[in-house]
Amino acid sequence: MKNNRIKARLRESIRKCFLKYGFHHTSLKTLALDTNIPIGNIHHYFPSKADMVVECFPELSYKWNELLQGSSKEELQYLRLILETQRIGN
Repeated sequence: MKNNRIKARLRESIRKCFLKYGFHHTSLKTLALDTNIPIGNIHHYFPSKADMVVECFPELSYKWNELLQGSSKEELQYLRLILETQRIGN
């Protein structure tokens, strides 16, 4: 039960901070200060920022999958090129 409450607090904070500061400007320290949860514990629940996005913004994952399913091979190659030049975390 306690783990569920901690994860729920983290999800709420992640959504709030990502929307307020953006993906790149939300640090683990920001989340730790907002939730009063140690950074190591945040890593336990969310090993990466990508994991945070997938779990805390499921509507984005759904749209992403929808986009990829309707894409041609050329469009997927172009998208891969864009992602390689704009990697998450840079």
